Amino acid sequence: MSKRTKTKSIIWNYFEKQRNQFAICSFCNKEYKTSGNTTNLHNHLKRYHAEELKDRNDSSNESDISTTPAAETKKIKVQKTITSYVSKKSLLYNETDAKKQNLDKLVAFMIAKDLQPFSIVNDKVFQALIHTLDPKYKLPNKTTLRNKILQSLLIEVNTKLQDILNQTEYISFTTDLWSSIVGEGYITITCHFVLHGDLKTVVLETIQIEGNHTAQHIKEHIEKVIEKWHLKDKVQCIVTDNAQNMINACNLLKIRHLPCFAHTLNLTVNDGLATQENKTDIEFLLQKCRQIVRYFKKSTVAMDKLREEQYRRNLKELKPLQEVATRWNSVLYMIKRLIVLNTEDCLIVTLSKLPKAPELLNFNDFIELNEMVKVLQLFETAKNQISGQKYVTVSLIIPLVVGLHNNLTEIEHSLTSDIGKQLCTKLKLSMIKRLFIYEQRTIPKVATLLDPRLKKYAFRNIENANSAQQIVQQEVAQLVRKEKQLHLESEPSTSQTLSVLSPLSASSISSEPMSTKATTNVGLMDFLSQRISQVTNTSNAMADSIVTTRQYLELPMLALKYIHTFIRTYVHTYFHTYVYTYVYICLYVHTFVHTFIYTFIYTYIRSYIRLYVHTFTHTFIHTFILHTFIHTFIHTFIHTYIHTYVNTYISLYIRLYVHTFILTFIHTFVRTGCCRYILGSTTGCVAKLCRGRPGRRGSVGNDGAA
Repeated sequence: MSKRTKTKSIIWNYFEKQRNQFAICSFCNKEYKTSGNTTNLHNHLKRYHAEELKDRNDSSNESDISTTPAAETKKIKVQKTITSYVSKKSLLYNETDAKKQNLDKLVAFMIAKDLQPFSIVNDKVFQALIHTLDPKYKLPNKTTLRNKILQSLLIEVNTKLQDILNQTEYISFTTDLWSSIVGEGYITITCHFVLHGDLKTVVLETIQIEGNHTAQHIKEHIEKVIEKWHLKDKVQCIVTDNAQNMINACNLLKIRHLPCFAHTLNLTVNDGLATQENKTDIEFLLQKCRQIVRYFKKSTVAMDKLREEQYRRNLKELKPLQEVATRWNSVLYMIKRLIVLNTEDCLIVTLSKLPKAPELLNFNDFIELNEMVKVLQLFETAKNQISGQKYVTVSLIIPLVVGLHNNLTEIEHSLTSDIGKQLCTKLKLSMIKRLFIYEQRTIPKVATLLDPRLKKYAFRNIENANSAQQIVQQEVAQLVRKEKQLHLESEPSTSQTLSVLSPLSASSISSEPMSTKATTNVGLMDFLSQRISQVTNTSNAMADSIVTTRQYLELPMLALKYIHTFIRTYVHTYFHTYVYTYVYICLYVHTFVHTFIYTFIYTYIRSYIRLYVHTFTHTFIHTFILHTFIHTFIHTFIHTYIHTYVNTYISLYIRLYVHTFILTFIHTFVRTGCCRYILGSTTGCVAKLCRGRPGRRGSVGNDGAA
């Protein structure tokens, strides 16, 4: 009987035995004690070399393939032995691993930043992508992502933002109400501030509003945001649209309100393009343009024809743009696109070849459209300049209004068509009604005066500029008095008394004994000191503010792009004006951010809806065609069957009815007396004919008696 040999452990393929029960790892050359077993060695491989072991195992499976059955059996046993102590879980990051937590945070940030759905972690392709990038990382499920990781990230971001807001002294809000695609009402509140000389914009909250959007309801939501972020006494102004409920909400909050300039600009242009009781020539011309665009949008044949004509002329392939009722600039884009499409008469030729085409635009129409573009383009430029986020915008309101009005006046003289002149006149009247009032508002005119690029030169009326200068002087003087008051409160009471007296009096009082000075001051000089202090502080503060403001206004004008450089350079020379400027420089005059948020969300959701509807439409059309064919076939079959069946049934019914009627009629007729009379007469005639014939009388007579 042969002696059984002990099987050698596979672990020794990765360790080298040493004396005194020690082994050295072939991967990292670390020494471990065996203690008569290989447990420590297995744990070392699991913890530190799982990936290397997996790679070596995979390569051995591809290269070391033996053709003998015994070798194959041995290889399989070796592989099973390796995978028995290297499990899949050991190849993944631990939940407490810093890299795992960082990757989870990045996935949550991607979902929040790009507005991705939580279900993206369940997408097979996305999972395959992540596994290819890092096989040791496993995506969290959407529940963990939403309830744990994203909430942790939100707390972290909110904490950082709160620290930044605590360092900020002046903040302005822009807010707007909007509705989602499913009809839910929301309010978005964005704050704007200056941090280290740079403008910052942060969306604080987007809250769903249930019920009526009353001023009280809106005010409560804004108050909650102010309390949550500890912004009491920091919010200097709220910019909203011209809705009355928003204006009333700001009044209830007792915070200064500024109408959104971009929204007011939109209303101004709408006044120029508005349809009145009697349609103007502008409306008739725009209606022709809308009909052409609508015709191409509804007809694929027309679009194909248009692309064909563009290809023949080597023109860029473009399509008509449709007007959006809530965006005045969509009218401008629609007109400009029609003008471009008619390059080399491409649009006119296309429409002339199509059946049931709308009314064509003639030569005069295109002249009028070009003049409309010339006028409306001025407002488009103003909208783009006022919609910036990286530069000051509130100080640009007044110069933009003045520039718009001046340019309209100049263009009006060069217009040749009645429609162009009519549009220009209506826009100028609307500007006087809606936009000129901004020069009389405190915030825009003070911001314009404090802008070193503009000062008094941007005003249309010099009286408004002088009024703004007086406001600046008064408020800067108030800042000076407040600073001096804080400075005096920090000094001893004796120094306060000495500071308001003349040097001679101060020296004489200070040279007296303490008892004499106290006796002289108590009850006799206190009222005089207070009066002198008030007059001196007031006069000095106002004098300082007047001098500082005048020196600032006498500085050379600054180039339009160097405002931040100016503020950083003159922060010490004009400290109070600098601080006061911060109150106004942080103001944004439009609600572009909220429109962007709504548009981004709406566009993102709409892209998914389009994809879903596109897929659904194809499936529906396929099903509909199939069902329509089946329905048509069944309908034809049923119709033919019913027609044949009804005809057959009616025929049988008529036959049965006629047969029954005849039998009933005969039966009834036989039973009548008339029938008897006829039968009696017939019988008598027959009897007469049969008389004299032997053998027939008795029988006939018997029948007749019967």
